[in-house]
Amino acid sequence: MQKELNAAAQEFGDRAVICDVGILDAVKNDVETLKSSNHYGEAAKIVVKHFYNFNLPETDFPINSLVLVAKTEPIVNVAFCLDGREVTLYTPNAYKDARKPHKQPSVYLHKLFEDNGFRLQEWGWGIPLKILAVRSGLARYGRNNLAYVDGLGSRHSLSLFVSDAECGQISVFELRQMDSCATCRECLNACPTTAISTGREQIFTERCLTYLNEFVDLCDFPDWLSPTAHHSTHGCIRCQLSCPVNGDVKRIITPIRFDESETKLLLSGAAESDLPEETRNKLQAIDELEYLHLLPRNLAAVLDNM
Repeated sequence: MQKELNAAAQEFGDRAVICDVGILDAVKNDVETLKSSNHYGEAAKIVVKHFYNFNLPETDFPINSLVLVAKTEPIVNVAFCLDGREVTLYTPNAYKDARKPHKQPSVYLHKLFEDNGFRLQEWGWGIPLKILAVRSGLARYGRNNLAYVDGLGSRHSLSLFVSDAECGQISVFELRQMDSCATCRECLNACPTTAISTGREQIFTERCLTYLNEFVDLCDFPDWLSPTAHHSTHGCIRCQLSCPVNGDVKRIITPIRFDESETKLLLSGAAESDLPEETRNKLQAIDELEYLHLLPRNLAAVLDNM
């Protein structure tokens, strides 16, 4: 089934793997190890201890295998207009309309498995997908703790499915970084907050810009953070932009533009209900509505230093 799965996924620029459901035992052990690790700050510990859920979804078929898909994703720029100038910011999120509905993994995978006499169901949340991707052989870690997939680099999103297809012996790959990370310092040099280190495999979560502008809700940025670090609506992709492994897979698009009146509304902290429908639709298209409460602070931090 792996051969057919490869062909179906690669037709759409994706990568995929099917593995025995028993691989979850290894992933569970990895999570238990993380819980006792001293390398994680409080934010990461909360995720590790309270977010992950290994209870299999309810299905009308026996679950014999897991299907993990890495969907290729572009780097998304968003344009904001203010005081007669137009500024583009990165957003870590996917652009919903970057791919037509019939090209989504759930569509072509259901067809593939049904044509081969198997059933398939998406498993929506709660599984540490990066760990599963590395354990299944679909990915390797980068020094920045992101999962890198051959041909896609770190520019992908992961989706998980369960199936009644059987795939034989359980193969569990080692948790390890890409070989190229051993002699490369590009992400260390690019990180605006020195969150990446050569002395440990995990990043310093509380120093990562993603943590500072996503999880520390509405607090002032720390004094040690350089104003030049800000470049995104939230999150951070400096390490991904600098990574040589991403060299051939950095497709950048700017699908959304907010005019001057919309930008001022977002900077003012307007609630979702106070936004014009067109503006709400734009935010929804780039998965930014859930970060609406953070936009005034994060957007202002970038615009003030442009």
